[in-house]
Amino acid sequence: MNEITNTTTEGALTIIDRVTAEARILRMSINMNYFHMARVLVEAKEVVPHGEWLPWIRENADMSEKMAEDLMAAYRRFKDKPQFQALGTSKTFKLLALPAGTEDAFMEQHDVEKMTVRQVAEAVKKARAEEQEKARQSIEREKELREAAEDRARELEARPPEVPDYMAEELRQAQERAREEKGQHDYFANRARELGNENVALKREKESWEKEKEGMLADSDRLTEDYSKLQREYSELKSAQKRGDSDRPQSDELTLEVFSAAVREFTGLCARMPYMGAVFEDMDEEKRRSYDVLLRSVEGWAEGARRALNTYILEGEVIDVQ
Repeated sequence: MNEITNTTTEGALTIIDRVTAEARILRMSINMNYFHMARVLVEAKEVVPHGEWLPWIRENADMSEKMAEDLMAAYRRFKDKPQFQALGTSKTFKLLALPAGTEDAFMEQHDVEKMTVRQVAEAVKKARAEEQEKARQSIEREKELREAAEDRARELEARPPEVPDYMAEELRQAQERAREEKGQHDYFANRARELGNENVALKREKESWEKEKEGMLADSDRLTEDYSKLQREYSELKSAQKRGDSDRPQSDELTLEVFSAAVREFTGLCARMPYMGAVFEDMDEEKRRSYDVLLRSVEGWAEGARRALNTYILEGEVIDVQ
């Protein structure tokens, strides 16, 4: 009975050992096949027409684009490192996060084949942190060295040069000339800025004057038009006067109020004319003559009005008091 039990136990152990070995071999074969698939994908990527890559990997490799990209990245990085080629995709993809150039040292320090995927990820994270710390320390050292070199350069620059006695006077004179030249340079620079500011002010003043001139010309044109209108009205009134006061409508009677309002309106419209010398100076001769004709009309009207105002009738005779 004991012999049968022992034989059965030995047979069971033999089966376990065998299937375990076969499982490990097949797992390694699967991992190697993934690595070979990655090589094929890298080669295919170069020849598959543009726009057909995703359908090609789905149809021929039966995987997602992300899986294909990760496999190709692993192949490009680890194709010359056999120790990475049998680890399986999960661990290999985690190892892609290792800093460049640290792969061999990482494999020497860790038994990746016996580690879980989570343990590999944590070890890679730690390795990255250590590498970043080394880089930070290296940057700090370089910064300290650079700052020390800059401090030394400033110290040497601030240190006065040693000048022989026979050159001291010559150096003093050169320094004095340099100070004088700097003073002159500063003076001319300040003067140039002042002239520039004055030029800007003159330019603005000129622009303002030109705008005012344009406004005055516009007012002049408007006044000319208004005066022409008044002259026409005056001509009409003068014609009516010749026809006699009996023909003048009662509503057209020139009362003191009407005359006062007309004078105020006229002087309000033409009040600027005595001060328009600069405008008339720039005006062409033809327009100046037009103004002169209109002004003479006003003067003639004023003279006639003054004569009428100074007229008295004595025993039927009209007396003009000058």
